[in-house]
Amino acid sequence: MEKKKMAKALQDSINRFELHVGAGDSEHMPADEDHNGFMTTEQVKELGYAMGDKMIMPAGTDIFKLPPGHYAGTGFKGSTKEDNASWEIIDIYRSSDSYWQYWETMSFSGEVFFQNRHLGSDGQWNNSAYNGWQKIEKTAPLWSGNLSQVGTGITMTDEWRKFSYFRITVDNLNAFAPVLTVKRAPTISVVVHNLASDAIAKDTFEAALQFDGKNVKLIENIQNTVDASGDHVVKNGGLKILAIDGVI
Repeated sequence: MEKKKMAKALQDSINRFELHVGAGDSEHMPADEDHNGFMTTEQVKELGYAMGDKMIMPAGTDIFKLPPGHYAGTGFKGSTKEDNASWEIIDIYRSSDSYWQYWETMSFSGEVFFQNRHLGSDGQWNNSAYNGWQKIEKTAPLWSGNLSQVGTGITMTDEWRKFSYFRITVDNLNAFAPVLTVKRAPTISVVVHNLASDAIAKDTFEAALQFDGKNVKLIENIQNTVDASGDHVVKNGGLKILAIDGVI
């Protein structure tokens, strides 16, 4: 008798299993905040987004109408590159309906922009904060040393064309090192003054750098001293290039 009960129970389990197999996703209860279970396809996607996956959006999507999340695509409405085909990554954070943060990263150049949005009690956005995108300026150290001899070349850690500006640190023989920001170009010039506090003389230094890939050559270094006797130009003057940083 006991064997018949066991056989019947076994057959019942087999029947239930056969009904379950191939029954589809509806046979699996999804997990929620209160119950264990299987994850739905939508829950898997949402988990991926929470962990950093980007939701690909169509061109023309309005950034400021999106809910908090992580997105990617081209031609976002309201972005800094609205009419551009560049691939963008958009990250949106919300602490309440009145406090939002937006981050925009340009995949090609690595440029990063930020926008803070605060809704005031009068219903206006950003009464006391800048109302627009702010660029997060980043610098990359490309070279440091001492470059002063005309015709001498140095090698940077990366190519010059990747940067919008260069930040150049120089020594103008006045016991401090000015830092100059210069727009990127194949050849750039820097002009630095040295106004001596204990003498009548004034020195003006001009140096020119030529860029080619990672290579940089000093092609000009002139010191012009003005004193009571008149102008005096010294070739290969005393200006020293101490460091070059790339600005993104």
